[in-house]
Amino acid sequence: MKNYLKIYLLLITSVFIFTSCNEDVNLVGEQNSSQRDIKLITNENNPSGANSMLHFSTMEAFVETIKNLETQYEEYDDAFLAQWGHLGDDDLDAKEDELNYTPQQPFINFEKQFKGFKTLREDIDVKEQVWLKSEVLDEATDPYDHFVFEDEVRTVLNENGQVKIGKELFQMTMFGYIKITDGDFKTLDLVSNNDARDLDLPNVVIIGNYDGTVDNSNTISTTDKTSGSTTTTGKQSSNDTSCKTSMDATQYYYPESKYKIKGYQKIDEYSFWHGSSIMAKTRHFKKTRRGWRSRRGRIGVRLLGNPTVSGGGNSDCSEAPALNMDKYKRKRYVKVRVSIESGANAYYGTKRHKLHSKHRRYGKEYTKYFWD
Repeated sequence: MKNYLKIYLLLITSVFIFTSCNEDVNLVGEQNSSQRDIKLITNENNPSGANSMLHFSTMEAFVETIKNLETQYEEYDDAFLAQWGHLGDDDLDAKEDELNYTPQQPFINFEKQFKGFKTLREDIDVKEQVWLKSEVLDEATDPYDHFVFEDEVRTVLNENGQVKIGKELFQMTMFGYIKITDGDFKTLDLVSNNDARDLDLPNVVIIGNYDGTVDNSNTISTTDKTSGSTTTTGKQSSNDTSCKTSMDATQYYYPESKYKIKGYQKIDEYSFWHGSSIMAKTRHFKKTRRGWRSRRGRIGVRLLGNPTVSGGGNSDCSEAPALNMDKYKRKRYVKVRVSIESGANAYYGTKRHKLHSKHRRYGKEYTKYFWD
């Protein structure tokens, strides 16, 4: 994906919004142009195409695509609000319904370039729409609670959390990834369905904390730096001298009976697209006659406190500079992220009661520590 496409994308997006939200617009440029860096391939062991995935020519193309999608999402929704933001909340919801508007349109139009390709984002979205219509929501089975945290990343992965970059195949895991160095699809199938640590294969590299499965959605996990152990109960170690270098947690809050927000936290020790990251997100929901729906609201997310940093010349669990990140917008979700550049050989963590996020709807704000 070339940088000059960003200008083209923004122009096309503006035209799209100010005409009709029902028309299809190719937000990624001509397919032949993008195909120089990205193409759709099929797992040779499954000719039906169920295991199709995107193949990026280089890591740079992969990372640039994610960054572009993230930018497109924000600019697209900002442009919509620039035209319709004067409306009250209920009227704005009605306008979105009238125009069949979704802020995820840039992701959808990217996916449409690759016929027959089912992304992780689409798979989660379809399942979540069904889940939200349930009479009683079982929060433990929320499909959105997937270990791949960001929608733009979910958009470039297949439904199994896989992608090919250069000659290598990648399988995402809860706090890292597995790399198949020779691009062998048979090996990918093995690591996707077995504990990769037991395979002892020369073409398999395991990066990050891994508990023997790649199916870690709908769990809350934490990893203790001193022991390296992983739990899926959400309980924390009582050792105050250690730090958590990997964790993933969610929490619902109900500021009003017909509205709720959900807070998300993640410390990602290993990520080849962002490096080690600390992330927090707030999503907004509204109760309607058709069940709960992801709707726009004035919501915020803050990331505050002192994380730790390990590696890269630092002692394990050294205190890092304090964070004070804040985003408050009229959105369906807002997020903040701080990262250590990939390749720096350093990674974030947190000690007990040192790092927290705040999740807000209008004047009501809720605090959650990354390690209680």
